[in-house]
Amino acid sequence: MAALIAEHQIDAVIHFAASVVVPDSVRDPLGYYRNNTVNSHELIENAVKGRVRHFIFSSTAAVYGNPERVPVRKTMPRCRRRPMDPRS
Repeated sequence: MAALIAEHQIDAVIHFAASVVVPDSVRDPLGYYRNNTVNSHELIENAVKGRVRHFIFSSTAAVYGNPERVPVRKTMPRCRRRPMDPRS
């Protein structure tokens, strides 16, 4: 990844690569941890080392529950309890 950033002189990264399907995360929590935490950390670390100037991280919309309207806007109210969870 570091070589790609250097070779192509990357100055911006948009991170949309996280796994987001809640039921799958319950079935494979370690896989989700690896992808969403370990791999994201590696991407961020390489972006910093490669002096990437702009990094945009897209987070989950699960904090909004099952929204009444789409697209979900960040001004919409979030779940009062916790983000969506198939076990609840």
